[in-house]
Amino acid sequence: MKDPLFLDTSCFIYLLENHSRFALPLRSIFSDIGKEKIQAVTSVVTVAEVLVKPVELNRNDLVTKYHELFTTVKSLSVVAPSYNTARLAAVIRAAYRFTLSDSFQLALAKEHNCKTFLTNDDRLISRNTCPPMVGWKSDIFPKKKDSYTRTAGRQTGNKSSLSVADGFFFGNKRQ
Repeated sequence: MKDPLFLDTSCFIYLLENHSRFALPLRSIFSDIGKEKIQAVTSVVTVAEVLVKPVELNRNDLVTKYHELFTTVKSLSVVAPSYNTARLAAVIRAAYRFTLSDSFQLALAKEHNCKTFLTNDDRLISRNTCPPMVGWKSDIFPKKKDSYTRTAGRQTGNKSSLSVADGFFFGNKRQ
C-alpha cells in the first residue's frame, strides 16, 4: 500500500458540512478512502476541532456524523499524540511558528509516515518548507458544484479533472 495521506481538519468540515466549493472534490478522496484504495490518517486534534461548532450550536446530527466517520471507516486512522510527538511538535513550532495544534498535526503526520498532508490552511501552505507539507490551492477547485468530473486525472475539455493519483490535486513531498 502507498504511503498514507494525512487529512487536516478542514477536509472533514468541508465534506460533512457540504461546503459549496470544496465538498465535491473531497467526496472523490473520501470515496477512495471508503473503498480502501487510500489509507488516511487524521488525529484526535482534528476530532476536537471539528466538534467545536456542532457542539456549540447543539447540532447533534453533525456530532453523530463525525463520530460515525471517525469510528467506522476502516482505512481512516485517528491517531493520538505521545510524549515523542510533543517533542517533535515543539521543534516544528519553534522552527516555523505554527500554532500548537498545527504543529501537533504535522508531527503526527511525520510519525505515521504520511508523505502527503492535505490542508486548505494558507498559513501551512505558504511555508512550504516543513515536510510533509503540501496543500491544495483553492484556485484549482471548481467554481461551481458541477464544473469538474473525476476521470482519473485526464483532461475533460479545457479543465483538468481532479485525481488523487496524478498529483494535480495535491503533491508528495519526500524527505
